[in-house]
Amino acid sequence: MASLFHSVHTRTGLLPIQLATSDDDLRHRLRNSDWLKGQPFKLPQWLSSVQEILGDPCLISKGRLEALRKGAIPQDVNERRYTRNQAVIKQVTAELAREAVSLQQVSALQSGTMIVATPKSPPPSAPLRADATDVVPGFAKWSDQYRSMSAAPETLRDPRCCNSNDAVQATSQALVRKPTSDLEEAERLRKTVLAPFYDRMRRDSDEIVRLREERANMTAEIEKHKQELVRLQKEPLDDDAGFEAASPEHRALKRKASLTSPMRLGDATNGSNEHTPHGHLIHLANKICKDLGETVPNETIHLCGLAPLKIMEDRPDEVLALAHEKLHTWPYRIVPTCWRRLYEDASLSKAAELLREQADASRGGGAKRRRIEVKDEGQHAAPSDWFAEIVKTLDMGISLSGAPGRSSTFEAVFQQLENHLEEKGKSGIPKNFSIRPPRPLETEHPIVRQPRALRFQEFQTHLDALTTPLIIPGALSHWPASQQWQDPSYFFQMTLGGRRLVPVEVGKSYTDEHWSQTIITFRTFMEDYLLSKEPKDVGYLAQHDLFTQIPALRADITIPDYCYTTPPDTDEAASRTAGLSTAPQLDEPLLNAWFGPKGTKTPLHTDPYHNILCQVVGYKYVRLYAPSETTNLYPCGVDDKGISMENTSQVDVSHVRNRSLGASTDLDAQRELKKKFSKFADAKFVEGVLAPGECLYVPLGWWHYVESLTTSFSVSFWWN
Repeated sequence: MASLFHSVHTRTGLLPIQLATSDDDLRHRLRNSDWLKGQPFKLPQWLSSVQEILGDPCLISKGRLEALRKGAIPQDVNERRYTRNQAVIKQVTAELAREAVSLQQVSALQSGTMIVATPKSPPPSAPLRADATDVVPGFAKWSDQYRSMSAAPETLRDPRCCNSNDAVQATSQALVRKPTSDLEEAERLRKTVLAPFYDRMRRDSDEIVRLREERANMTAEIEKHKQELVRLQKEPLDDDAGFEAASPEHRALKRKASLTSPMRLGDATNGSNEHTPHGHLIHLANKICKDLGETVPNETIHLCGLAPLKIMEDRPDEVLALAHEKLHTWPYRIVPTCWRRLYEDASLSKAAELLREQADASRGGGAKRRRIEVKDEGQHAAPSDWFAEIVKTLDMGISLSGAPGRSSTFEAVFQQLENHLEEKGKSGIPKNFSIRPPRPLETEHPIVRQPRALRFQEFQTHLDALTTPLIIPGALSHWPASQQWQDPSYFFQMTLGGRRLVPVEVGKSYTDEHWSQTIITFRTFMEDYLLSKEPKDVGYLAQHDLFTQIPALRADITIPDYCYTTPPDTDEAASRTAGLSTAPQLDEPLLNAWFGPKGTKTPLHTDPYHNILCQVVGYKYVRLYAPSETTNLYPCGVDDKGISMENTSQVDVSHVRNRSLGASTDLDAQRELKKKFSKFADAKFVEGVLAPGECLYVPLGWWHYVESLTTSFSVSFWWN
């Protein structure tokens, strides 16, 4: 069938456009086809943005071609290539049709005749031919209407026809009609052509005059408002009694007047009150309000309505409650951006209110700036710690909104708040985490381990040849984190004395029945789960973008060069990885932090990305299965809440992992596992232990189970 298809087109002398095997081949065939004969054409814009399909339409059978004509059917790569070619032919035909219609309109106006343009169709050999009326809906209907208008030009003489489209139609009809005399023709043209244009010009002129008057009035109002603000700046109204006695309008203007002087956030302590807590906090609050007055790119907050925006400055708590309710109305991934923006701005507005309140409270203090010391008594911050309240407000704003518009403002405010901390660390804690290397792993299925760090091209060669898991030592030796993260007090310094908030998973694994999530301070996380000699439970800071939240920690690491290699095409088994079809294309690697004590477990699961897992602190055990073993691993389905868990196995690998690591074994659980998942024992795997300074390459679609053997801090880098 394929050879016959080729021979037919060869005998006719036509270049079979629909048989192109790639986009470059398609462009070449169009350019050299008898259909276009070198005529300029434009390829559709989507052709460069949609992933290219390589296939050979010549291999399609006649029966399949008939099915393709009738509608959408499951297609292989050759049929998808054929369909892509046909879509391009249709769009090129449509574009030629539009150009032909435009040229015929101009020709009609110039010659006084109407010739209906019929654009060139693709060569008759195209199995899915489309002519102009098929490609451009309404083309024939428009032509019929145009002919009917030519027969009745008087319908276009209505003086109400005064827009540009009507004028063009009137002009065409005036030129089509044959004049009886020069004077009559001049009069007719004046009424049907010039009069509508003159009328339109007069109305445009009136509109321009009106807009100029409105602009002048607005300019005068703005100038008047500026003068009022200047007057209020000079007016002494700083005492509490005077401020409370003023009218609400007067207080609002006074507050706005304090924002008129330009100031960068970094200059917040450079004013006349730089040695007083009142001056510094007021400047910081004013800068937040100034930033809130600036529009962010692609702004959507106005879609929340005018009411919450009007009351945000004076009643931020009410706006926060409204935005919080809306954030929990939808699944987070589909929450409209406008509500995230509202929660973000309301959090900043609340922080500014707290700063002003503390500034008022410190107004009666001494001349020297009061600093906040980290309290050691008890395990948690005192309820009266206003500093912790501001940090909590800002961190909740970042965590719940994702900071879609003002991340730089949050970061700058946190930098300034550090100036209020005299002790950023915490006394009485060990110099290093208590980490004891585990026993050597005895296994018959080890992960391939390189003797040294691989160069970029060496890693690319491994990807091209094998695309299998690989442990690479020495790849993190240049990271500052390799030294600094061994000290627990360093994390207190980087988190404002442990006041920053972080999301923590409570429980050994997210598949456990009693597993939960909570948001707590970094201090609570460290004291309750990492530094406690007898923790009540397992707390895991897992898969969190900690480095966007705390950029100072991001400076301690660098993205491995391996993340910029080119991954090979996924094989058939890996292409069925759960979530792969919806995984976005990443411009830069996606970073996540994994920080927790001994005993944290990540169940056997897959990810729709290639992964470089870097071990910075402590040791981790890892077991991996190839995508081809999926049927032996019993993936979960949809849980009771309707959430798809297809990327997670039902098998608890902790009951069958290597015994040489010294963990106790639950024999009853093992027997139950073998009985319930009989094919699991047949699945082939590799396993290994990651030590500090080593990284593990996890290919896309590979199942992997991870368990912390000691206190552990890892960083994952996803890329595709």
